[in-house]
Formats: sequence, C-alpha cells, structure tokens
Amino acid sequence: MILLGLANITLILSFALICARLANGSFPNPRTLWPQIRKDRTALFLLIALVGGGIVDIVQIHYDDLLTRALALDFTPHIERIEKGVVVTLQSYFDHPIIVGILSFAYIISFPGLLVGMILATATAPGPDRTRLAHALLAYALNYALVLPFYFLFPVNEPWSFPGSGVRPLLEETLGPAFMESIRPFSGINNCFPSYHVSLSVTLALVALETRTPVGTFAAINAILIAASTVVLGFHWVIDVIAGILFGVFAYYLTRRLFPFPKSDTAFPDSPSR
Repeated sequence: MILLGLANITLILSFALICARLANGSFPNPRTLWPQIRKDRTALFLLIALVGGGIVDIVQIHYDDLLTRALALDFTPHIERIEKGVVVTLQSYFDHPIIVGILSFAYIISFPGLLVGMILATATAPGPDRTRLAHALLAYALNYALVLPFYFLFPVNEPWSFPGSGVRPLLEETLGPAFMESIRPFSGINNCFPSYHVSLSVTLALVALETRTPVGTFAAINAILIAASTVVLGFHWVIDVIAGILFGVFAYYLTRRLFPFPKSDTAFPDSPSR
C-alpha cells in the first residue's frame, strides 16, 4: 500500500510538471518557486488556504457522518427515483477495460495533477499569469465553500452503495478494495451532491483557458473525462455532475470578480511591485 501511494504521488507530480510545461513553455524552477511565493503575501495566503482546505476536508468528512446520522437525512432515494437507472445504463455502455483505465487515471491522477500544475505554472510567472495563481487557488477555496453546506444538509450516497441501484464500483473492481480504503478518508461516501471533482475541474479548465496555451485545451478535455469518470466509475449520479458543472462555472465567475486581471501587467494584485 505504501508503494502504491508513492507511485500515485509520483504520477501526480509528473503530471503536474507536464501541465506546467504546457502552460508556460518551460518547467518551473524549484529554486525560485518558494522564494517567489514567500515574497507575495496574497499568493502565500492562498497557498496556506489550499493546504488548510485539505485538512478541513478530512475533518468535515468525520463530522459530516455524525451530523447526517443525528439529523437522519438521506436524499439518495429521491435522486435514484428521478434518474431511474441512468447510471447503470451508462456503465453498461462504457464498461471496457481501456475506457475504465482512462477514466480511472483522470479521476485519480490528472485531477489533482492539473491543480498542482496550474499552481506551478503561474507561481513564478509575471503579470497576468500571476493573477492566474490567485484564480487557481481561490477557485479551489470557493468551490469547496459552495459545496460544503450541501454535504452537511443534503447528503446523497454514491450510486454503487445504494441498495438495488445495480451500479458497480468499477474503480474498486479495477484497483482493489485496499486502494478505495486508502482514499476514503478524503472522499465521504455521502458527499455526492454536487460533484466536487466536476465543479473544480470545470473551474480549473476555465482558468487554464485564460492562458491561451495547450494546457487550456488539455484542461477542457480533462474536465470532460472527470465528469464521465464520476458517473461511469459509480461515484456520482448524473444530477450530481450537472450541479457540479453549474457550481464550477459560478465559482469561476466569483473568482474573476474577486481577483480581476490588473490593468498593469507588472504586479500581482495587492502585492508590492518587484
């Protein structure tokens, strides 16, 4: 399991470097990366918020289960009744080893890799590209802030876990139950609506498209694969995906309003000129 975890981290970081290369034409210099972020108070604050968000997510999942049991809330039957076997039908069409492998890679590797890659690509860039650092990091925080209330007050279980749904846990069948147990602390089984994977991947795709580089096209394709993977692998209902797309677009809109591109391309917003 330790070797599997190290392999995943290596793939994610490698993927992040490729994304950074596509975004700005060169690999980030690790010697200047941290000094640049450290000198920029806004970037440093957003980076701390990014790390803090991961910690909050783990805590949220723990207390989310307690609150759900206390309130006896479960909207899964309503979602299942509306969709009437749509997820099962989609799984039957796309249940092929190659397709499942591609979607599993997108879900596990390219999703976090793109987020890290966008940060690496913009952390040391000048002008408007520095603003994209704020866009990438703030998008992460805003997406989570928007979906969090729903995870507490509108719990929906993953399709494969709902009795009688007929949905198969294809990722678990592919990589084994041990892998699923390792990622479960970061992914609550009743945190389905809306899909955070889809929401953040849509926002990141819109941020990446700002660069007008190949990474934008890649991010858009990646968002499509993420949306497909969440359903085909059995993690989300179609309604979750639709809601995730809407939340992602809205989070991007808020991001642009809170951190508009500066009129001058010489400084990062709210930061001293360098």
